[in-house]
Amino acid sequence: MTLDTYQQVASLAMAASKLTLYVGNEKSLQCTFEKHLPKALKAIGDWTLSWGPRVWKLHSDAMLGGPDNTWFATTGHLKFPDGQTYPTCVVAIGATALWSKEDWENEDFDVKHVVDFEQWTSQWPSSGEIPFPTDTCAAKIQPKTPYIARGTAKGVYQLMTQKAPEGTVAAGKTLGEHIASLQGVKKLIFTGHSLGGALSPTLALCMAKAHNANILRNFDISDVLTYPLAGASPGEENFAKQFQETFPPIPTYPTSGEYQVWNYDLYNALDIVPQAWCQQAGQPRDLLNIPGIYGNHPAKWSLQGRVYESVMGKVQKEVHNANASGVVYRPINGQSFKEGKTPAIPQLFSGFLLHALRQHIRAYVDHLKLNLPKASELDPVEGVRVKTLKERARDFPVLRYLQDELVKEGQDQTPAPF
Repeated sequence: MTLDTYQQVASLAMAASKLTLYVGNEKSLQCTFEKHLPKALKAIGDWTLSWGPRVWKLHSDAMLGGPDNTWFATTGHLKFPDGQTYPTCVVAIGATALWSKEDWENEDFDVKHVVDFEQWTSQWPSSGEIPFPTDTCAAKIQPKTPYIARGTAKGVYQLMTQKAPEGTVAAGKTLGEHIASLQGVKKLIFTGHSLGGALSPTLALCMAKAHNANILRNFDISDVLTYPLAGASPGEENFAKQFQETFPPIPTYPTSGEYQVWNYDLYNALDIVPQAWCQQAGQPRDLLNIPGIYGNHPAKWSLQGRVYESVMGKVQKEVHNANASGVVYRPINGQSFKEGKTPAIPQLFSGFLLHALRQHIRAYVDHLKLNLPKASELDPVEGVRVKTLKERARDFPVLRYLQDELVKEGQDQTPAPF
């Protein structure tokens, strides 16, 4: 099966997420990633690793928990919709690892605090390590200043400061150093799924706006594109506007469900992750959509009603977390789709979680008609294992607070489905 331009880029995003279903220490996860990524690249098209891959884990020796970030850069010749084939570099960023406390608590879940985007990127130097992001307290928020969640900023910081490991391509170089050194490459694309869907557009805009660092000096900005999937909101309205001004949506008015777009967050309307972190009711993507995403307002006394009420209670907690930042989160431009029929209203929390898992991963593979090796076909090295449903729940906004419900239902140790 030959994949088109967008399918190949989406496949690379999914390839960066290969370790999503596994836990292990950093060394074992890195070995697994290095072992299987070349197979995935070969299945996708004519792609060659140009940087990495890199697995990073805050507590590198811990056997519990997955990688906190996985990412790589790859180059190839990609045929674009204008009929021309261009030498292209794709930066692919992995999804949140399941039961990775650093990812959803310290990256996407760290939404109580924000970072002044322009102030931070203006401090990126022409050489050397970028500064660690600092908070702006809620009382000092300025109405026209772009802000991103502190967790988003921390994620970008790791992507920019960690070096390609020994034995990998461009070992000893950071991703920024690699991008700045590229020669003979016409197009640069940033992609990622889930956590990568929030970090990839943010990383692209950081590189574009960090004028002192001048990382994109070998590219015309019109040749830099983004293709995020299933991303939560990285920041607030001013950030979303600056992203749109720098990376205009292509096409301007896509048809419903179309996946052949650039600079949109491609999201499944039945996926709960893109609903975070907007906390204003009535928006197409907003936290308050989550409780009824698989069916609205069932009777409180019913099994479905119990699930609905439990989820709504935790949504209110996430809204409180987002409100503490002093900003109203806004997603970047989005392009939605709905794959298949809306699932039945779940009667158990484990059912809600299973719906969420399928809508967050499998629905994208089906909608884009991707032909990828299944996660179940991986052969992880010793010390790497598949995660349980309870560990999976920790991967999601809102659902992370309902892990005890899985214990009550006796589903907490059930292996997570592929």
